[in-house]
Amino acid sequence: MSLARTALRMAAVAALRADPVIAALCPDRVFDSRIDKLDAEDPVPVIVVYTEDDKGRPWSVNNGGPPFDHACDLLFEISMRVVAEAVGDDGSSAPVIGMAETDTEAEVTLDLLEERAIDAVTVADTPQSLLIRTAVTRRAVELVSVRFVSADAGSKLALRMVTLSTHLKINQADPRDIATGPFAALPDPLRTVASAQVPGSYSYQICLGLAAKLNPAPTPQPLEGMDLTYQVQQLTAGETPSQTDQDASTPFTESIDLCPSSPPASS
Repeated sequence: MSLARTALRMAAVAALRADPVIAALCPDRVFDSRIDKLDAEDPVPVIVVYTEDDKGRPWSVNNGGPPFDHACDLLFEISMRVVAEAVGDDGSSAPVIGMAETDTEAEVTLDLLEERAIDAVTVADTPQSLLIRTAVTRRAVELVSVRFVSADAGSKLALRMVTLSTHLKINQADPRDIATGPFAALPDPLRTVASAQVPGSYSYQICLGLAAKLNPAPTPQPLEGMDLTYQVQQLTAGETPSQTDQDASTPFTESIDLCPSSPPASS
């Protein structure tokens, strides 16, 4: 279940980045689980995707899971900074490109981004949006949007925390389904989401790392020695060696140590 959260965030980020409006307003500023606070010098607006409350309820009161009816909250932190003026090192002021000039502009931008973010993961027709709906989520059951504001010297920050409560797909492993490829070790839906990522991208590399941790390559063991068994058969003229008779002769064994504890003495 935990890696389903990874799949949900990864698919949601891809869906948001594929939206043309979000791509125009937030180029390269849609993040997965950014922990650092928004800095005053950050370009804005910014969208950060999180997964929060995660619940799994059994489908039957008489039988526990898994599988569970898996519900997870998908969060969009959408922030927009309003700057009264930017003061340079020489004391002169200049407009800041990409930041809202009025409170109204900031609020309208937040509303627009919230509308597009919700559409991107629920109804949009981009391949990335279809992927999250067909591989990760079954439905969205609740929407909550909360406003936050803060005011510092020379700037104000407006922020919307949008929570979309989703129910995730039921992904039970079929023993007849033998997965192949670089992400074979990943459980669905993450395996499906990983396979849709652009090769070489950050998310693609993250999934490769997860797959390697789940199915690590065996560590080569150095060959330190071997046992050889010699089995001599006493034959007479006209007889051929037996390939099956284990009692044809008494075997003897010789062990060969390839890594002696001390080097041979030099002559």
